[in-house]
Amino acid sequence: MKCKFCGDKMSFSDNLCTGCGRPKSRPLEPKPDYSDRQKGKQQDFFTMGKNLFYRIIFVPLSLAAAITAALIILPIHGKTQTALICADIILALLTILGFVCASKCYITVYKNCIEGRIPAKIPYFTKHFTVYYDDIIKIRMHGVGISSGTTRHSSDSHPAFVIITDFGAINIKGLNDSQAATIFAHYRANREK
Repeated sequence: MKCKFCGDKMSFSDNLCTGCGRPKSRPLEPKPDYSDRQKGKQQDFFTMGKNLFYRIIFVPLSLAAAITAALIILPIHGKTQTALICADIILALLTILGFVCASKCYITVYKNCIEGRIPAKIPYFTKHFTVYYDDIIKIRMHGVGISSGTTRHSSDSHPAFVIITDFGAINIKGLNDSQAATIFAHYRANREK
């Protein structure tokens, strides 16, 4: 079971989350309406296409190339050939969808908020978010080795930058170490003003 606020693992017998301290029975608060808020001056813009290439595109592209090579080199006929051609087409489509998804992802840091488009939980889809510094409870970095204040676990194969707010956690996967450090530095500098 995961905490619906910060995303930490918790057992079914726990009443309080060890990560954020909220009771598990507390209902989710509605997402705030940001229509009346104005974004401050833009400070940084990060595209995430290069970072997401290996995560989203590399595997289907490699498999499609291997199947294509097998079809050209090996004498395969009949149903096996048809199945491999279908698999090759599907993998090529996944590669194209992955490329489109990765090219849309970005993070923009403003003076009073962080905005971006990140990969959704459903593969090859993206979601947009805007979170203002006033609504951030804390920022966690898993598997990002940038300072002594962060933890690096050997089991983390995909570093994550998690923004915990009252209305849930925003899990940003696909940032590299320097981008995560820069976003965190902007957040601390602007939050302390």
